Amino acid sequence: MRTLSQADRDWVFCSFSAAAAYGLWVSYRQLGIYHVVGRNGLTYRRGARVYQHACPPGGLGGGRYMQRGVRVVGLVDAAVDCMLASPFPEALAIADSVLRLYRLDHDEFARQVDRLVFRRDGAPVARLAAKYANPLSESGGESIARGIMIEAGFVEPRLQVEIEDPVMPGRPLRVDYYWELADGSVVIGELDGLSKYTDERMRGGRSIAAVARAERDRESRLTVGGRSVLRIASWMLNQPEQIIQLLDAYGVPRVNRRR
Repeated sequence: MRTLSQADRDWVFCSFSAAAAYGLWVSYRQLGIYHVVGRNGLTYRRGARVYQHACPPGGLGGGRYMQRGVRVVGLVDAAVDCMLASPFPEALAIADSVLRLYRLDHDEFARQVDRLVFRRDGAPVARLAAKYANPLSESGGESIARGIMIEAGFVEPRLQVEIEDPVMPGRPLRVDYYWELADGSVVIGELDGLSKYTDERMRGGRSIAAVARAERDRESRLTVGGRSVLRIASWMLNQPEQIIQLLDAYGVPRVNRRR
């Protein structure tokens, strides 16, 4: 992206390209095309696929900025472009990452999104993503799974709840999702990302088998007191019905939600 920016000094990157420059969550499938402000349409420059986006009616309202050595639209403009072009779970992952990385006020972010999406395709999805955005979501995968839950009508879980470790008091166990049901029982949801097993830095020198043993030990402590633990495998993010069936099986309630 930096090479293209240097070759075409008038270019301003937008949409998924700008979002990537800001470090926001972006789906891998969106990284094969460079997105710039210009006339609508796909073109090729220096062997790269470049999609030119016409400016929204208000122009570059958020201004132009330098981010990681390239010219980009404003942070919220970039996020909104992506949210308008994404299904709800992915739009939520983008919105979550804005709040998590840049510590924007939630209500102010939602107001900016509402203004920028006016009369644009995809506006309802973008507004909904802004409404449910939560900086406590620690990864794109966690956000997407939560988006699937919300879209299916499940009660929204609390995020990153700390539970006292019964074996080592004073060292709480933090969980991805937490529901307290009407009968007082608790359901905990955990997203099983592959990186905890494949990333050597996350393993901290431990073997994959040692990490797996630690996960089993952690789960056994979480179940003390009768709490249920459901595990969402990363492959389920591409098969939402599997997540829906899992939550139904564990009795996570659904609500009538007005969008």
